[in-house]
Amino acid sequence: MPRPSSPPDSSRPSWFRLDNAAKLYPAINTGNRANVFRISALLKDPVDPVALQAALEEILPRFPTYAVRMHSGLFWHYLGHNPGCPVVLPDVSNPCMRMRFHEKPGFLFRVFHYDRRIAVEFFHALTDGSGGLVFLKTLLAAYLSRTGGGGREPGPFPPGIYGDSLLDPRGEPDAEEFEDAHARYAPLHVTAGRREPKAYHAASTAEPVHTLDTITGVIQLDRVLEVARGLKVSLTEYLAAVYIDVLCRLQRNELAQRRTERTRRPAPVRLQVPVNMRRFFASRTLRNFSYFVNINLEAANGDYDFHEILHIVHYTMRLGVDPKSLAAQIGQNVKPERGLWLRIAPLFIKNLVISEIYRRVGEPTSSGTMTNLGAVVLPPELAPAVDRFELALGPSFLNRTQCAVVSFENHLAVAFTRTCRETDIERGFFTKLVRDGIPVRIESNR
Repeated sequence: MPRPSSPPDSSRPSWFRLDNAAKLYPAINTGNRANVFRISALLKDPVDPVALQAALEEILPRFPTYAVRMHSGLFWHYLGHNPGCPVVLPDVSNPCMRMRFHEKPGFLFRVFHYDRRIAVEFFHALTDGSGGLVFLKTLLAAYLSRTGGGGREPGPFPPGIYGDSLLDPRGEPDAEEFEDAHARYAPLHVTAGRREPKAYHAASTAEPVHTLDTITGVIQLDRVLEVARGLKVSLTEYLAAVYIDVLCRLQRNELAQRRTERTRRPAPVRLQVPVNMRRFFASRTLRNFSYFVNINLEAANGDYDFHEILHIVHYTMRLGVDPKSLAAQIGQNVKPERGLWLRIAPLFIKNLVISEIYRRVGEPTSSGTMTNLGAVVLPPELAPAVDRFELALGPSFLNRTQCAVVSFENHLAVAFTRTCRETDIERGFFTKLVRDGIPVRIESNR
C-alpha cells in the first residue's frame, strides 16, 4: 500500500484557497467539460511501475498544494490536505476524463504508465501546464534515480540539477510556490473589458460521453523552426495561423453548403492561445498563473489567404503579450471576487452564476484552443533517458477539437484531442505542414 504523504506541519498550511483562475473549474466540472489536461514523458526504456509508485510517494510531500482534495465550504470551494498517495495506474484508452471530487481517494491528479510512457493528468483547479511540468520533471528525476536510464546507473542525482523547474524532494516548500499570483499582480483600479461576440464553432458529430480521441503529430523541431523563421514569425504564431486557416476553410465550406438568399453574417473565427504569465511577472507559483490571447479573424470581411492570416496572428500575439495589458485583464478577473455581493453569496449561488456566465460568454466566444507549453529542458543527467514529451487537453463542450504543443530537444509533438467523429481539423492542419515541407509522423489512441 502507498505510504501516507507527510501531514502538514506548522510551516505548511493545512488548507488552501483556490487561486483566482481555479475558482471557475469546480463550477463547470462535467463529463463533457472535464477541465483536465495531461503531460506525458516517453522514456527510452519500459517503465517500472513499482519504482514509479515509490518515486511518487517520495516527491508528493514536496508539493503540498497537490497533496489535497476539493472541499465545499459555505462560501467557496477550498483545498484541504489529503493523507495518503494516489496509486499509479495502467494507462487508459480515453485520457483526461472528469475527476469526481467526492470519490476516494479524492486527489486532483492521476499518474499513469504504459510501456515507455509516464503520464500525469491534472484537474485545472490544481495547476496549469507550467506547474504540472515541474511536478512531472520532479517525478522523472525521482524515478530515474531508482532505475537509471540513458546509460546511467541508478543512484542519487547531484544537488546541482535541482532548481525552480525541477524540485529537490528533500527540500522544504517555499511560500511563493503556494501564492495566488493573479491576486498579487492584479491592479486595483485598472481593468480591461473583453466583451466579445460568439465565435464560429465547427460543425461536428459528438462521440459518446467519456470518449476522447487523440491524434498526435511527431515532427522534427528544426524543420518547423526553419519554415517559421523563413516567414519571420515564431513557432507558436506559425502553428496558430495554420489552425486558423483550417477553421476558416471549414467555415467557408459550411456556408457554401447552407447558403440561402438571406445568409447570416459569418461569425468570427477566434483562436484562444494561453500565455504563461511567469514570462512577464516574477513568480514561482506552482498553481495557475496563465492567461490567454484571443486571435480574432472577422470572416464577414471576406476570405483571407494564409499570409494574411499569418500577418494578423503575428501582430495580435505581439500586442497581446504586453505586460500592462495582461495585468489589466487579470484585474478584470480578480475584481468581481473583491465585491461584497460575491463574497457573501453562498457557494451554490456562486456555482450557478459562474456556470451560467461561462455558458454564455466563456466557451462560446472562441472557436478553439491551441496551447504551446514550450521547450522542455532537462539537466544532462536526465535528458538521455527521455525520448520526448507530449501534452493533451481534455474534452470541451462546444469546441470539440483542441490542440496542444510541446517540444523536447528536436522532437515537437502536436496533439489534437477531440470528442467528435470528424477529423477535418487535424487532417487539414497536418496536410498544410506537409505541403510546407515539414514531414509529420502520425500516432493515435485508436
